[in-house]
Amino acid sequence: MNVLSPGSCPDQHAELGLRNSTLETALEKHANNAVLSPTYNPTLLARAPEIAKDITFLLKRLPKVVSQPSKKPLALAPNMAAPPFPLPPFLEEVFVFTPPALQVYLDRLTECAANETMAPRLLAHAYVRYLGDLSGGQVIGARLRKAYGLPGLDGRRFYNFDMGGDSASAEAGEETVGERKKKLNDVKTWYRTGMDEGAGEDAKLKGE
Repeated sequence: MNVLSPGSCPDQHAELGLRNSTLETALEKHANNAVLSPTYNPTLLARAPEIAKDITFLLKRLPKVVSQPSKKPLALAPNMAAPPFPLPPFLEEVFVFTPPALQVYLDRLTECAANETMAPRLLAHAYVRYLGDLSGGQVIGARLRKAYGLPGLDGRRFYNFDMGGDSASAEAGEETVGERKKKLNDVKTWYRTGMDEGAGEDAKLKGE
């Protein structure tokens, strides 16, 4: 399946949204944890709200017969909150019949968030998610822009990070490659510095 095809793209985004929503809820719960607090910056990093905007935007580009919400919605999976966007049948399946591998991952995040002793392990999960989005994820963002003809950030906000909080040039589609790379590198440097601060000399946390 072409992950950039009109129907499959929101579907892939929905799974990403579930991962990030679960992770970010866990990080918020332990925002004051000594290991996690140096890299806790939801204004900069939170992806769940951005991907919800992307899905809402991309659904509007699909034929109505595909994107209309189910007339007879199915019951969501246990402990699954309703997402902040319409659920047409092809997206409903992600929230009703969560793929087994994804459910194992979500359960692991919930387990790590269960108490203060386990919470520091969330740092590794956050690192993989955010640094992945800041690196290889940018290639996906660029392909989305080309495949869908997206001039600005609509439809690919998930891949936009900005330490300064000023996305005007990106919104207008005028951001240069150099400007984007600098923004991404600034975030990576900040995050890695925060990881070192949070992990300190704990060899187990560093995986040494």
